[in-house]
Amino acid sequence: MKLLGPLLGATVVARTAAYKCPDYLYFNLTNAAYMADCARLNYACTNGSSISFDITGGAAPPVYCWKKELFSLYFEDTNFNGSIVLPDVFETYRITFEGGWPARANVTAAEVEAFRNKTTIDEADILNLTGVTSPLLLNISSIDFPDLVNISDLSIRYSGNLSSLTMPKLENINGRLYLDLSHGPAISLSFPKLSQVKSDMYLGGKIDALEFPALNSSRHINVATTGDLDCLAFAKSVVNTTKWPVENEGPENRNSSVVCNSNTASVTMHPMPPPPEESTGSRDGLDFCRSLILLAILVAGASSVV
Repeated sequence: MKLLGPLLGATVVARTAAYKCPDYLYFNLTNAAYMADCARLNYACTNGSSISFDITGGAAPPVYCWKKELFSLYFEDTNFNGSIVLPDVFETYRITFEGGWPARANVTAAEVEAFRNKTTIDEADILNLTGVTSPLLLNISSIDFPDLVNISDLSIRYSGNLSSLTMPKLENINGRLYLDLSHGPAISLSFPKLSQVKSDMYLGGKIDALEFPALNSSRHINVATTGDLDCLAFAKSVVNTTKWPVENEGPENRNSSVVCNSNTASVTMHPMPPPPEESTGSRDGLDFCRSLILLAILVAGASSVV
């Protein structure tokens, strides 16, 4: 059942009141259209208020409400299945797709607090709090944000059915890229316009292909795949975008700017450090030595003539 593809992708007249949109948009089966309108249609106004305005008909919002509102988007409802398609979202703070261990319906605050205070957790504790001993996985099969350009963080975890992730216009991630697809099927990933990731990148799962053709600035890249990704070719293609030495690591890991493990190879690589700059003092000293050598040659030549 492809529920959210047509639901979130439809062009509709805004029906949500801007002041009712929370800063954090938690999507579920009952509020998906409402939250989609918040993400797509809300504009901030210079007087401190906001409006909901649909520009797809060609009309522009008022000049004093020109800036799109930014939200954090969360998709954590395991009842979702099929496709998530959300156009007309150009920038967000965070997008998170995550299943997990939801607390059982009758859990008490005291039980939650006791769980938090435990120093070790076993399956009995998980079962008592949630009613299950393994995480509930998202059933979403594809994710498409066709217009997204800028985002602070992108995270996907506990997703059991995802086989397609499409963000063709994404250029900047101002924080972290974290994609743990280890519970899902084989997938190929490409971010054709992504040029900058300011924090770390982690990508795991059965990844058979991975491309960042426009990447020119990143920090640390870690790929752990059970697929047939050519780790050597991938590492070579991105290593010069990373930082060296790796921050917040011990001496043994300072050179691990790119780590890639797959069925075909295990690669750890770092960019070549730039050559040390020649100081003015050393340059002056070298010129002085060269002058002395030249003077010695001239004196020797004059002596032989005499």
